[in-house]
Amino acid sequence: MSRDAVYLALGAPNNVMKGSRAGKETEMWRYTSLQPVVSNSFFMGAGAGYFGPYGNRYWGPGFGPGMMTTTGTDFIPVTSAVIQFENAKVTGWERAQ
Repeated sequence: MSRDAVYLALGAPNNVMKGSRAGKETEMWRYTSLQPVVSNSFFMGAGAGYFGPYGNRYWGPGFGPGMMTTTGTDFIPVTSAVIQFENAKVTGWERAQ
């Protein structure tokens, strides 16, 4: 299979590496996709002090507990396929499962 056939089948690669092996031109095309990663965070804290209007410290004691949870999703690039060429022809391929 030629480079053009791979390009038509899979599109443009995300990364191209070129080199040579035993006097032959080699090239490796790497395709990536985005994988979601969900993260959960939990925060907890407490505070104590005197509260009052205009900073009056004699108005009375107070206590303020607090809790917060968050959930976020990030997307990280992962390798989904690697195509190896030698003299512009496919010599190997790998695909992630």
